[in-house]
Amino acid sequence: MAAGSPPKNRGVTRDRHRSFEGHWFFLAALPGAGCARLDAHDERHALRVLRLERGAPIVGMDGGGRLWPLCVGAVERDGMRLDLRGEPVSIPRAGDGAAELDSIEVLVCPPKGSRADEMLDRLVQLGVDRVTWLVTARSQGHDLERIDRRLDRWRRIARESCKQARRAWLPELRGPHELGQVLEASPTGREVVLMPHAPTELSTELPRSPPNSLRLFVGPEGGWSAEEERALLARGAAPASLGPQILRVETAAEAAAAIATHASWCRRARRCEPPDSA
Repeated sequence: MAAGSPPKNRGVTRDRHRSFEGHWFFLAALPGAGCARLDAHDERHALRVLRLERGAPIVGMDGGGRLWPLCVGAVERDGMRLDLRGEPVSIPRAGDGAAELDSIEVLVCPPKGSRADEMLDRLVQLGVDRVTWLVTARSQGHDLERIDRRLDRWRRIARESCKQARRAWLPELRGPHELGQVLEASPTGREVVLMPHAPTELSTELPRSPPNSLRLFVGPEGGWSAEEERALLARGAAPASLGPQILRVETAAEAAAAIATHASWCRRARRCEPPDSA
């Protein structure tokens, strides 16, 4: 097999985890280390809210691509005992040759209050691989200290969203970083910056992107400063718009992520179709 070629069983590996029955939970102890055990928070939810009983199927996950089909073997005083009911599956991470999606990173200034929480929830559901929190010239008071206090909550939201969306990989959360700090690093993959009056629509710009890695820069509610726009364009980021309207931060980030993930999924699905027989 040539370097970079997808494995022959790619379709089987890609789709098999969706056939797993039951609720998805994070594991604190993996089956390979003895008796599988759920994360404490997830175990409480399984017992007190879902009231799972002996024999109930569940899927254990480690957040790093590995999934185990399990079932409740017993409910004991100290918690749940889990039994393995099938072979584990490893799901490739976004951007890998056998993955369903390219690696998509959204670099965004968090909006106020719960809007940032809801935005992160939907970005994870959409399949975004990384979210980098930005602080820009017009971040409207969201300084580094305030963002720092919200990081633990955002990590919890990302975990819950992963389980709901049946994602095998936890997204990476980065930052908070000043935009200038981010721009000091060399570009990795294709970069696109959202600008309301850009001459090219995002859906048109994306097909020009090379596979595997895409970074989407989303500015604050006040927009990028002139200096920031110049720095992003000088770096080689392609300007793109989402239409004639001026959008809220979370609307722009979610719309861009939806367009990008759908384009990536369609392209990769076509790539893994079996070749026509001669």
